[in-house]
Amino acid sequence: MTIEDVSRELGISKSRIQRYLRKGLIRCHSSSIKPYLTEDNRKARLKWCIDMIEEGGLDAPKFKDLFDFVFIDEKWFYLHQKSERYYLLQIVKMNHTARARTRTTSLGSCFCVLLLVQGLEMEYAFLEYCPKRANRMFVTLQTVLKEAMKIKGGNKIKIPHMQKQRLEREDMLPLQIPCAPSLLAETISSLPAN
Repeated sequence: MTIEDVSRELGISKSRIQRYLRKGLIRCHSSSIKPYLTEDNRKARLKWCIDMIEEGGLDAPKFKDLFDFVFIDEKWFYLHQKSERYYLLQIVKMNHTARARTRTTSLGSCFCVLLLVQGLEMEYAFLEYCPKRANRMFVTLQTVLKEAMKIKGGNKIKIPHMQKQRLEREDMLPLQIPCAPSLLAETISSLPAN
């Protein structure tokens, strides 16, 4: 975050870092935390929550099992202050990781698809993977969607404890979380008709 940090991490002098800054080989980047959602952000979040409900399930709605989705996670920084400064090399490639829900083959083995993207190159890695952690993660995502609907798309989501590890041990961890029909109807009515 400082020239001293860059100097120490790269093992080169501060004056050399200054020369690299002037030449444009290293650039300064500031990033700010923006904790408030706009009304459009809230509506987009609620629309996404509704889109994650299985079609045709208005009487007993439940969230999609998410087996046909890949979620991309792009993280460069973990922000802890209101505003932070970083020094970036111009040659830095952005790394993306995507994870899909674990599947079980007909022979009973489990695999998870990890998609690694560097620049424009793509690699597909089918990894032998224990499904427990991934399934708990996707169940948590569904509960977050439900809680987001309850608070009208806001940021103050409280994730309810489901005792997922116990449910898993008892082979009772659900693949899909139900959503009350009244909650779905209320969420749909809160959005403008398209």
